[in-house]
Amino acid sequence: MHIAHNIYLFGNHQNIHTGPQEHNHIAISKKPSQHTQKRKKNFDSQLGNRLIDQYSIDFTQNKILKQQSINDYSNEAAPKFKDISLKHTNMASKFEVSMRLEYETNKIDVQYQWITASKKGHELSQSLLELIVHNFLFPEPVPIQIKGVIVYGLTEYTLNGMIFRAHPCYKNETAWFDWVLIAWNISYNKKQSMTENDDSPDYVDLPNTPNDSANANQSAMLIPAKLICIIQDEYNKIYAIIHSCLQRQKKISVLTYRWQMEYENIKETRHSNAQYNVLENSSELTPVYHKVSVDSIQKHCLIVPYKENSQFVMEIIDQDLWSNSFSDV
Repeated sequence: MHIAHNIYLFGNHQNIHTGPQEHNHIAISKKPSQHTQKRKKNFDSQLGNRLIDQYSIDFTQNKILKQQSINDYSNEAAPKFKDISLKHTNMASKFEVSMRLEYETNKIDVQYQWITASKKGHELSQSLLELIVHNFLFPEPVPIQIKGVIVYGLTEYTLNGMIFRAHPCYKNETAWFDWVLIAWNISYNKKQSMTENDDSPDYVDLPNTPNDSANANQSAMLIPAKLICIIQDEYNKIYAIIHSCLQRQKKISVLTYRWQMEYENIKETRHSNAQYNVLENSSELTPVYHKVSVDSIQKHCLIVPYKENSQFVMEIIDQDLWSNSFSDV
């Protein structure tokens, strides 16, 4: 009845939506009131006490979770993947893909289903299913293909507080594919150059493995790649399928570099303005995909395409490097 009285006093509503206020009324009044004695004399004070209790618990929980995440990130001695299925994929939506070779017809039978209830009904693209079959069924011996292979798709993967996403229907809408830097462990004699020049990619030092000699070079080349999907196989090993850039970058400005995506039968160009070629189009090209371990993912990177269906992309360097990029210091 108060709505009609307010309209009488102040006129009709103009671009006012009372939904949020009504929704908040549930959280701060109705639900806490269930834990009071519901007596008029003490109702306001008891309701206030319940709200204070709730705020105190929420605040303390957030402080504990934040402190735990800081400790986990700084503890370098701890293994990176202590519990792969729970610790690093607990927030991911999951789907199952079963595939096998039909011996009689020599055809591939592929079935999939969403394990996460909220995603049931969403379809996976045919190209994604073909990519999974190509990387996880075809490499197996024929007896294994006939028996069948089951893998599990993950929409995101968390490492050291960083979330990497490859989601076919992010927030029930369009697909989302993160751009990441991949560490390629290319042998020293195959590297283009270890000198500091504009066209040479960055490098990161990898930890030595038990099979490496003490003086072995463990520098890995950092190359941007588009994260297409994240797959956990039957042995609980997690892989990423990526569409990578080629090995060489081209400095365009103080803050940007040009990379060329990898496609079949397309050679790397060194033309300084190739990205502006109006005839350049990747829609009819066949992308080259790679199956890599998730351990090779280092961090996110900011990539901007030059235009739709372009085989060239622009990398913008990390913001914490911007200040030093304008001086030699």
